[in-house]
This record gives sequence, structure tokens and C-alpha cells, in this order.
Amino acid sequence: MPPGMAGSLSLVRVQPSSARGNAAACPQFLAAKARPLVVARAPTVKATGLETFALSPVMDALDSIEYSGCTVEEALARLRPEGRGKALHPGLRTWVEHATRRFLEVSDRLTTAVGSALDPTRDEWIVRVETRESVVYEICAWGRRYVSADGTVRELRTLKHSGRGGDRTPASEVAVAAFVLAQGGTRSADPRRGVDRDGRVRRVRVVEVGCTDGTSTTLFDGSVEEAQALYDEHGRPQLREAVDGGEYRPGQDCVKCKLIEVCPVLPRGPGILGLASPRPGRATWSVSNGRTYETCPARDHLRRLNLPRDFAVEYGESAARGQAVHSWLEKRHRETPVRACRPSDVPEASTVLQIDRWCVEGSEAVLAHQMLGDHSVVCPLADVDPDTEPLLEETLVVYDEAANVIVLAKADLLYRSGGAWALRETKTTTEMGSNGLLWRYPQLALGLVLFAADVLPGSSRGRVELERLTPRGALLDVMAADDPALLAEARAVVRESVGAWGQDLTMPAKPGRHCRSCEVVRWCPERMATGEEASR
Repeated sequence: MPPGMAGSLSLVRVQPSSARGNAAACPQFLAAKARPLVVARAPTVKATGLETFALSPVMDALDSIEYSGCTVEEALARLRPEGRGKALHPGLRTWVEHATRRFLEVSDRLTTAVGSALDPTRDEWIVRVETRESVVYEICAWGRRYVSADGTVRELRTLKHSGRGGDRTPASEVAVAAFVLAQGGTRSADPRRGVDRDGRVRRVRVVEVGCTDGTSTTLFDGSVEEAQALYDEHGRPQLREAVDGGEYRPGQDCVKCKLIEVCPVLPRGPGILGLASPRPGRATWSVSNGRTYETCPARDHLRRLNLPRDFAVEYGESAARGQAVHSWLEKRHRETPVRACRPSDVPEASTVLQIDRWCVEGSEAVLAHQMLGDHSVVCPLADVDPDTEPLLEETLVVYDEAANVIVLAKADLLYRSGGAWALRETKTTTEMGSNGLLWRYPQLALGLVLFAADVLPGSSRGRVELERLTPRGALLDVMAADDPALLAEARAVVRESVGAWGQDLTMPAKPGRHCRSCEVVRWCPERMATGEEASR
């Protein structure tokens, strides 16, 4: 039991998602999540406001349709009446209606494809094992469950926001899901029996459904024996690793972690955001969130929900050029041994530049080549102390306990030079002026605040650097964290960037010209209701 926690270690419960093996996940978070009877000694504040898990209301609607005989319209109308559970943002309601209808369309096709009728079942399939030490292990599988009339076929349909272009589901996750279908029983009415096995199962299927595009992907279709073999090879080792725990690894998991108050490695900066009162319900915040919220609160919320985006709208030509330059610099800076960039490293100039998924053409490609060459004049790796490794694309995580907010700051480059640490941000821009840089680039202000709060290497001796690659050459601005006037301005920038968001529980839409470049506008009923007026 971790210090500061209470409860019992007698129950370990996992899902297929526990076996994903995400390198960025925190091992201790996964281990604590797998032990539902472990709780924090100090009472936690119950989150209020909007629903933050987009698939939850889709599951609620499907429950009403499949188990209560409601029509689609009836199921959607009864979702989350006022005062019952977390409210649904209007944009989320739009997506939930779309997703529910797409899922039902896919279900009709799947039932036909299997060759035998499959009926939805409320019964949750569980693999349950009790050890000699009186520890109960349970493996469950989240999703929609279906079974044939004779009980020989089981199918699990897992929901994803979108089926096309998403991350491929790991074999370990598929293996655990198939194992639960093959070996799982249902909870017995007699608690002393635990789980009742069903020996009729012969065939199990795991199908992934994209709720936006109406696609389906069969991840597993095989016998009970094949499911067991797949689990033994891929699923069991990953599950064991997930429940064992290990190191604490601050990151995105912190926002949902019950160990947050006792975590020994999470940097803490109470008051760094300058919020007058704590946010109701823990949340993450970044400069990117702040910028999006300022443009439109609804846009920030719908992005946080991971609703499908229109990337062609999100990244115009200049933005794609910036991403291509950024990706090239990151690759070059990761090469070993560490050395400064040279003009000769730049690919031969042409009217096309392809870096990973970023492709720019014409004048934008010509400008990108020039910017990469100009970077060599101010490359920070020329001054790196020989006994330290530069940190690239490092996500800095700080817990502002006073605000109840996890601050996430992704630094382009952290390096030590002359015994002091520097945070380098690189931007491609056509703006040459140096006035108001902290307001123009709030991530610089946040970097200064983090240095001053002693949550970054080097404390107040650190500095923030802005490298601007422009059509007229490279510009470098250096800002010291121990400059009182600069620090006061930086704190004002951060306070203004986060202030209104800190207490906003409704995230209203602000239709306007920016709707034309909004990557989630498809789901916004306010935008759709205004027609062409919003784009004028």
C-alpha cells in the first residue's frame, strides 16, 4: 500500500486497455487503477461540470435502445437530463447522435456477416481467479456484448471515435479481450460462487467499430483454444506488467490518478497559474489549450474530448510549413553524437519538402529550406555543456495544487550551457518585431514562471530563448528568469491565459470568422445554425 493511501489490496481488476503497453503511461497509475478498493486517505473533491468521456453517453444511448427497446430518438432525448450526472456539451450531443446511428448501422451489417443471429446481452463476462492469499483477480472487457441463441458464439464490439487513420490496436489488448470472451463467466447470484462459467462457447469475435465513419475491423475471430494461445503469448505478460506497478512517471495520467497527492516525483508549483480559486474537478492545462479557449471555449472542449478533427482545415499552408521545419529540426537534433546543425545538413532546395506526414510545396517549400539553413547560425547544440544530454520535445509536468490543475508544457529543447539550463522555443514566422513577445508566445512566459518556481532544472538561473526563423533570417531573443520586470510580465501573461477557463463549466461556442479554420466545427450546432454568417 503506497504511503498516504488506505483501503484494501484484495481486489485487482483490469481491462484489455490495461495491456496496451503505452511507454508514456505511468506504471504506478496503472497499478493503482487496477486496485479499485485502494483510496486516498484525504477526501477528494467530486468533479462537476461537463462530461469528459465522449463514448460514455454513446454507451448510455445504446443501452436504452438494446436493453429497453427505445427508438434512437427516444434514447437520445433521455440522455443526461438536467441535474442527472455530468452535462453533455451541445457539440458532444451532436457527435453522440451521429455516433449512435453509425454504430447501429455497423451492427446490422455485422449480424449479417456472422451468419447467425446475435443478441445484445447485459451479462458482463469476467475471468475471475482467487489466490491463496485471498486476492481476487478479475479481467473484464468494456464494450457492447452479443451472444448467439445457443450460446456458442460471443462477440465484443469495442467503440472508437474513428476507425480510419487511428492508432492500431495492440495485439496484447486484442488478446486480453478475446480471452475474456473465451473463458469469462457471468456474476453468480450467489456471491460465494463468484462467477458462473458457460461451457457452450466455441467461437469468439472481437470487432472494433469506428463511431464517426461507420467502419468495422475484425480484430479476432477464432476458437476458444486460439484465444487462449493468443492470451498466453501477448496478453498475460502485459497484464502482469500493468498490475505490478514500478516507477512514478508524471504525465497525462496525473489528471485521473488517485495517487497524485502522495506522488513523490510529481513537481508541484502551488499558485503558478495565479487562479483565485481551485478549478472544480481536476484538469490539465497547456498554452495550446489557453490559446484555443481564447478563440472559442467550445473548440477547446471538443478537442479535449478527442472528437474527430478535420486536419486539412486545422493546418493551412504556413502551419504545415512550420510543422515540417519543426519535424526536420527534431530529427537532426536527435542524432548522435550531439553536434550543431550545419548548412550542409539541409536537404537540397526544391519546390517540395516532405518531412514525415508534412508536405509543403511551391514558395512555402522554398521558404522552409531557407529557414532550415538559417537555423544553423543560432543552433543551440553548438553551446551544449559536454557532460549533459539535451532534452528534446520534453513534456514538463507541474501540479498547481492551489488551482487543482496539471500544467503540461512541451518544450522544443531543454539544454545546459555554461552551467545554466535554457529552454529553447523555435517558431517560423513572418513577424520581425520584438515587442510583446511574451504575449505573442505565452509558452515563453510559462517557461519563465516554471524556472522561477524552481520546478525546472537550474531554478531562477535558467533562461528562456526564442528562435524565430523568418524570411529575412534567424532571430534569437534571450530572457533571463531572474529579471524581476520580465517575470512580473510573464506571470501576468499566464494569469490572463488561464483565468477565464479556470472557472468555466459550460464552454460556450463563440461563432465567428475563426469557424472557417476550426477542425471540430462539424460537431458545433451553434456554428451550423449560423450558416454562412459565421464565416463572414
